[in-house]
Amino acid sequence: MKTLSLALLAVAALTSSVEAGRGRAAANCCPTPVAAPTQGCCYSILPYHIALQRAADADKAEAQVKELHAQLAQLKQELVAAKDDKAAALKRADEAEARAVASQQQAEEQTKLAAAEKANADESAKQAANAKKAAKQAKDEAAASKATADTAVADAKTAQEAAAKSNAAATQAQEAAAKLQAENNTLKQSLADLQKKLDDMAKAKEEQPAKKEEAATVEDKNDTPKEPESL
Repeated sequence: MKTLSLALLAVAALTSSVEAGRGRAAANCCPTPVAAPTQGCCYSILPYHIALQRAADADKAEAQVKELHAQLAQLKQELVAAKDDKAAALKRADEAEARAVASQQQAEEQTKLAAAEKANADESAKQAANAKKAAKQAKDEAAASKATADTAVADAKTAQEAAAKSNAAATQAQEAAAKLQAENNTLKQSLADLQKKLDDMAKAKEEQPAKKEEAATVEDKNDTPKEPESL
């Protein structure tokens, strides 16, 4: 853009210079031809070296004008290309901005998702902590239940041992009672036998006088003389 501005200023200055030269030539021109060779009239003849110099200056100016026109055309092309590049750059900028907005929205969505995932992770960690606490409590309760069960088993074993001792004692008592009963029966039998013996002795004692009397009777019969048998 700076080069284009400088070229436009140069073209304007050159054009102004040519127009000023024309104005001065018109002002110096005489209304009627004169034959003064050193005057600057329209019909005056310039010296050769001056004319040659002016022709060279004119050629140089024309070449500069052509060069400036070429530069101007190139600058116009560059301006069009710059405008196209600017439009493309603006388009790319708009697209980049749209992508940036989309990326920002995506980043916000990802941030929201990350926050939601973090909240879920925190909730999961909280649930895990509660589950761990509940598991520990259940373990403690199980240990307490096991201790209670062990105590109950020990008490049951003690009661079983006591029952076994009681059964043994009852068995011993039954055996002792049976033994006493047997001894009692034996004693009763002995007493019955003794009583029978006593009864027999008493009966024998009662029968003894009758036997003595019977024996005496028999003896008397034996002492009586027998009559002789008849021949």
